[in-house]
Amino acid sequence: MNELQNCTKVAELIKKSRNTVQAWVKLFNEGGLEAITPGSPPGRPSRLSDEQKEELKLDVMTHPRELGYEFSNWEGKSVAEHVYIKFGVSFSVRAAQKLLHALGFSLQRPRYKFPKADPEKQEEFIHEFKKNWILLDQTT
Repeated sequence: MNELQNCTKVAELIKKSRNTVQAWVKLFNEGGLEAITPGSPPGRPSRLSDEQKEELKLDVMTHPRELGYEFSNWEGKSVAEHVYIKFGVSFSVRAAQKLLHALGFSLQRPRYKFPKADPEKQEEFIHEFKKNWILLDQTT
């Protein structure tokens, strides 16, 4: 009974379930410290080698047009296409997005700037829009 109370206290401290702590204690008692050290993560092994991933990382840091592509932004579809062309390995769009994330990239979209736009007229438009929106909101 004392062991159960200790497992409960430990579980609260490390924010795991009591059953998890009990399973770890059992593994430790049966096989020592090596039995509770995590092994390789579950799941399918990567279809790209570490060297290929490093090559891909360098490619993604290069503008796609410099590599001969017709698009300007790297995203899941374009990375999947590039990996297939370069390494002969097919990825779904979602898998390519996950691969980009695993390599440390995040999705970013360019912000468009309109060089001929007049900032004063833009401010005036926003002001008028908000004023009209408030008036419209008050009439309903």
